[in-house]
Amino acid sequence: MTSNSIIKLSCIINFIDDKKIFSKGENSFECGYVKSFNYIPDVGILSGQVHASMKKKLYDVKIFFKDKNIEHASCTCPTGLTKCHHMVSLLLHGHNNISVTDISCSWSKKSVRENDELLTIDDIPEPPVEDVSDILLLEKVLNSSEFRNSKNSVQMLFDICLLGKYFVDGVKSIEWGKTHERIAIEEFEKANNSIVTKTGIWLHESGFLGASPDGLLFDENSSYCIEVKCPYKFRNEDLKIALSNSNDYIINFDINKNDFILNSDHEYYDQIQGQMHMTKMSSEILIIWTTKSLVAFKMYKDPNWSSNIDILLHFYHHKFIPYILTDN
Repeated sequence: MTSNSIIKLSCIINFIDDKKIFSKGENSFECGYVKSFNYIPDVGILSGQVHASMKKKLYDVKIFFKDKNIEHASCTCPTGLTKCHHMVSLLLHGHNNISVTDISCSWSKKSVRENDELLTIDDIPEPPVEDVSDILLLEKVLNSSEFRNSKNSVQMLFDICLLGKYFVDGVKSIEWGKTHERIAIEEFEKANNSIVTKTGIWLHESGFLGASPDGLLFDENSSYCIEVKCPYKFRNEDLKIALSNSNDYIINFDINKNDFILNSDHEYYDQIQGQMHMTKMSSEILIIWTTKSLVAFKMYKDPNWSSNIDILLHFYHHKFIPYILTDN
């Protein structure tokens, strides 16, 4: 331990203010779970990487200081938007390894080399989409696929957020959808003489909710979210025939009207409404593809659906976070 530490133990204890979290962080530090750390005295930032309990994952931790006191901290773990034991582990590492005399020489900022290559966003390779595990990577964001459960029980949301239950069921159907999504978009573009723009995750202003449409479409007068479904159940069927004999999909085919009609009770309805509310777009085109047909169904934002966002935020703050802060 340094004789004159820049990070006081009392400062750590006062900031965490939770004996259980502090004790867990102390164990993490003693087990050597801190992989790396860096302290920048000029701006008062301590950053580093700390192993998860099972040591198969690394979390990025940042601690911000003001007048030698901890102002706030963040961590990429599920509880990192509040306070977690990874913060304690990094702080204790800093307490034991950063002294006042170290500041002037050991933690100076590295000079910038003129020949360093800078990458733009366009230069960064796209992440693979074939891996089904990609769906499980959004730890702190309740992605729009969970929106469909906002009307149901809290336990169903726990199953999704904590266990990934509804994501990993039916892996074969997920693989089918991921494999054929690009084909569906290309056929839609060709049929409509349009271009679908790729997009990523769109966050709600709270930072806790998000949606990931499969693309965006812009024309002279309107803009649309794009959602693609390649139903494994109907993969080799004509959709008019298949959906005239089924009433449990997002759209059904009405023989009398000779047209597709929306089923607002289907789980996809909430997912698509969530996408429109996150992107602040007023309409969305649902593309449904099989090996024998392609349907482009236009949907519109329902202003009344926004009440579900309040339900999800209440769940996140008052159910989800307290639950994962326990020993469950």
